[in-house]
Amino acid sequence: MFEYAAGGGFAGEVIPSEILCDGYGMFKAFISDLKSLGCQVAVTLDRRLKTARSLLRVDEAVFIQSPQELNFAVRKLSAAADAALVIAPETRNALGEAVETMEEGGCQSLNCPSGTVKKFQRKSAVYEVLRKAGVKVPKTVKAKVQDGCKGLEKAVEAVGFPAVVKPDQEAGCTGLSLIHRKEDVASALEKTVKEAHASLLLVQEYLKGASASVSLLCSGKDLKPLSLNKQWITLGRPSSASHYLGGFTPYAPPLKEAALKEAVKAARALAPLRGYVGVDLVLTPHGPVVVDINLRLTASYLGVRKILEENPAALLLGSAFHGRLPEKIFSKGSAVYKKVQLPQTRVRGSAEFFLPPRWQPEAREGYLVAHGSTFSEASQRLRRVLDKIFKAEHPPIGS
Repeated sequence: MFEYAAGGGFAGEVIPSEILCDGYGMFKAFISDLKSLGCQVAVTLDRRLKTARSLLRVDEAVFIQSPQELNFAVRKLSAAADAALVIAPETRNALGEAVETMEEGGCQSLNCPSGTVKKFQRKSAVYEVLRKAGVKVPKTVKAKVQDGCKGLEKAVEAVGFPAVVKPDQEAGCTGLSLIHRKEDVASALEKTVKEAHASLLLVQEYLKGASASVSLLCSGKDLKPLSLNKQWITLGRPSSASHYLGGFTPYAPPLKEAALKEAVKAARALAPLRGYVGVDLVLTPHGPVVVDINLRLTASYLGVRKILEENPAALLLGSAFHGRLPEKIFSKGSAVYKKVQLPQTRVRGSAEFFLPPRWQPEAREGYLVAHGSTFSEASQRLRRVLDKIFKAEHPPIGS
């Protein structure tokens, strides 16, 4: 397995805490699922995170200090493996290049083909294909960074206020701003360039509704929805940050069937796909609208793996090696996964911790995951653990 943030993708640089938080959570969860199947797991690890080896309980780890070491190690490990999975952001083409390197090693990839990933690593390319396929997407206008504020203002005028400004190629909420007035344009441009080093921006209409995602299992043109998940997202103005805070699964709003149908339609438009794919949507009063497609494992996996009757790693291996998707997906209960700032101290409780190893002095972001027979039970379990950790009141987990 190769996870970009923990695995050496930022060797020689500062590791962005949010990318490390999300990546490490998925990394640890999937390794755990592989180990429960009896698989041996080899990984690369940024040398600054060497303590992660014992936490992850992997069979082999290669420690990375430079990009040159990383490429060699990934290629060597994938050549010796039966199968490989890449977890990486779209930033700097990291996902497509890492999958291609794995493929060159000769093992069975559990990711979407590198050709598909590279073709759709820019959001604008995804929207273009989705529109042609009749998938509902937000009104979107491009703006080049080199055209400055005037170019961005023109794009915003075409969309109208409020508008969402985000980089064309980035993961999560990096560089994203919600703007309500013309005076916000300059600071939105500055924020996006600073956080994402973007050359092309997208300006989109703001969609009122519930944020959700659909987790899909894919094999070529065959697709199987695993779950519909609720997302907790805060859209910040240019002066503040936007954040993905977690969510819960399963999610069963009135638009559930319409959301699943639109997500499958969107994914088919990008086929051939393989493995785990996440489709982000906003459930508006006029129906579901697709806002992004992630051709990789997403943070929702932390919850999805808790509710599936079958080990999701087994599902991915079966679909990759045999082109086989299960006829039915069986699930149990509800799972809540929440991103929080966690101190060093851990406590016992009915929640699972996904906390990256400490490598710098400031507080660390991590995920807590709780499972229960209902959403209420899972939420209460998570709350009890949070209360033990912080011994303070917290706002409601969500609904």
